Amino acid sequence: MQNRIKEIRLQKNLTQADLAARVQSTQGAIQKLESGMMDLDLKWMDRISKALNVSPSQLLPSEWLPPEPVL
Repeated sequence: MQNRIKEIRLQKNLTQADLAARVQSTQGAIQKLESGMMDLDLKWMDRISKALNVSPSQLLPSEWLPPEPVL
């Protein structure tokens, strides 16, 4: 599954190991999530979004999200 974990992680100057420590997992699991080898399910979205201090929807590719309303 395509996601923005790596992009956001790099913006926050974190390594995969740093993120893994924050979510109490392994660097290998983070690598698999970032590469799409492992599904980003709701449990992972919750854990990673909290660790990166973003909303869960921000982990999804922008083309998957509805357009911003025009004011």
